[in-house]
Amino acid sequence: MKLNYRDKVILAIVLALAIMVAGFLSLIKPKRAAIKDNEEKLSDLEDKEAEINQKIGLTDGLIKKIDTSYANADKESKLFVEKSLVDTPVLLDKFMCDYANKNKVQVIDLKVDDTATATLNYYFKPYSEVSTTLLQASDINDQLQAEYDKNNESTAEISGRSAETVLSTRYGLTVVGKRADIYAYLRNIKDIDGAVLVTSYAGERYDDGEEEQTPENPAATDKEKERAKQTLTDDTVLKSDIVIEVYSIYKMPKPITD
Repeated sequence: MKLNYRDKVILAIVLALAIMVAGFLSLIKPKRAAIKDNEEKLSDLEDKEAEINQKIGLTDGLIKKIDTSYANADKESKLFVEKSLVDTPVLLDKFMCDYANKNKVQVIDLKVDDTATATLNYYFKPYSEVSTTLLQASDINDQLQAEYDKNNESTAEISGRSAETVLSTRYGLTVVGKRADIYAYLRNIKDIDGAVLVTSYAGERYDDGEEEQTPENPAATDKEKERAKQTLTDDTVLKSDIVIEVYSIYKMPKPITD
């Protein structure tokens, strides 16, 4: 078959177009497959990113809870003395030297017990209803029953609390000085920042190193106590036995959440 010039031109154009289409398809098809594969990978990465962002959000919330819990615990811990102060002579120097010298009292004896654990008990009056029958008969609007349920719930909640444990160190001191000075000495101890308590005090007259039989707080009748008080003045020299109890805790470091 013999082709004329016109047919040859048409055939050449068709062949050129076929070559272009084949080349285009050979280049574009792999690219389209790669694009589709990348789109799937991108979708997977976006899902992972969303999951990570969710975890970051949970972590931020957890960090805030940790920081809040620590702040609350640190605030409550300020009620107690740091154990490091008990382990060193800091408090003992206050009892023995600073406050004694300031108030002109003489510490003539000291006993220190070993630090031990102590349970902080709490006291409350449990709610009780004398007659639930009368309560129900009077409760025409169901208000009394609601109050009863609330009070009973509070009692159950308080009674279910566990008693906390802290460290306790007991100091026994015997001091000599004027009654007014000894009382000022006790006030200084009372004003120490932290759980430092004067748990026992007993004083009696002291004359030239000899104890007499007129006590400051004997187990006696009210009349005898009143009579004993009348015989003592602020200038009366007393020998007093004082028990000081120090409640301490370990200082908790701030959690590392950065």
